[in-house]
Amino acid sequence: MSVYPIVLPLLITPLYVAPSSWLARHKPPVPMEGLAGFEIINTMEKLSAAMVAALSVGILYGALRRLVSVRASLVLAGVYAFGSTTWAISSQALWRHGLSELALAGALWGLTRPVESRSYGFWVGLALALAASNNMVYAVPALIFLVYFARSERRHLWSYCLPLAVLGLAVMGYNWHFFHRLLGPYPSALPASEVHRYGRGPEVNLAWWGGAVGLLASPNRGLLIFIPWTFFAIWGAARAWKKNSLRWEAYLVPSALAVYLVHAGFGEWWGGVCFGPRYLTDILPFLVFFLVPIWDELKRRRIMLGGFILAAAISVGVEVVGVFYYPHGDWDWKPVPTIYDPRRIWDWRDTQISRSLLAGPSPPLLLYDWLTIIRSGELSDSASGSSQVLKARKK
Repeated sequence: MSVYPIVLPLLITPLYVAPSSWLARHKPPVPMEGLAGFEIINTMEKLSAAMVAALSVGILYGALRRLVSVRASLVLAGVYAFGSTTWAISSQALWRHGLSELALAGALWGLTRPVESRSYGFWVGLALALAASNNMVYAVPALIFLVYFARSERRHLWSYCLPLAVLGLAVMGYNWHFFHRLLGPYPSALPASEVHRYGRGPEVNLAWWGGAVGLLASPNRGLLIFIPWTFFAIWGAARAWKKNSLRWEAYLVPSALAVYLVHAGFGEWWGGVCFGPRYLTDILPFLVFFLVPIWDELKRRRIMLGGFILAAAISVGVEVVGVFYYPHGDWDWKPVPTIYDPRRIWDWRDTQISRSLLAGPSPPLLLYDWLTIIRSGELSDSASGSSQVLKARKK
């Protein structure tokens, strides 16, 4: 049984119906322990992750469209898609971040719907229930918005709580049945004999404030370093908290802040082997939304607008490095793995961005392996496959 939460695997199961059906009918059977099986698994994971990330972009655009113009919505959705770790992290593999972003974008979509709608609370509750089921950290935003509905939208309180209760009980029932833990096995301590298999280093005890500062400003994991347009999001969050013109936007501020503070207290706040601020990727839909309260002011002030455009352009450039260059340069492992020497996270002389860029583009191994499989005929039927293998050998 996978120790990862069950919600994401269930949601992407329909994507696997066609390839699994094809594999079941393929003659001769494709050995899943071979190169072809390995590539099918990796390709499906990458396609699924990309689709989840792309869906979060579309849903966020739908939410933004209710608040700003089409052009502004496209710009902000584009910044979210290509100028953040949504591209370099969420769309590359099936981590939990993609679904968390999708759920939080869904919460914004639900909150921007007409409050007169009978299903207003249901969609917000369902989105936050998905987020909490995927990562228990998001039970905190769910509780914060419970306060909002109890205070400001009491008529929608029951419909907000319904999906939270149903999905929460279902997930906890699953966890208890299979793992005898209501909150599931992830994350959980591994037996000492198994630790080395997962590449974990010695136990690291760091001050809480180190994670709080590092998640924002460290040269190799800082949000403001890898995604500099978030400077403006912080300004927008302050504006949202002060004005609260939509009545619910002020509740987004403590929701995002709580997620940030929880991750700052993690022993490995830098997120292990990854590119950029992995743990803060989840709240990017909220950070993009925080640009809305200051958008008109940004357009009026040319200097501020120029600064935002420059920050967005730098963010896109950094993500290009993360998508097409990383992990070339082996920054996470050389000269010492970060799991053994976390001080490298603060090394300004040897940054993850610069070393990956200088090492050059990373080869598209997935594509190369597929070309090898096609040329060898490994996925063809027995007769066709044999002839292609013979041709490949002659060449």
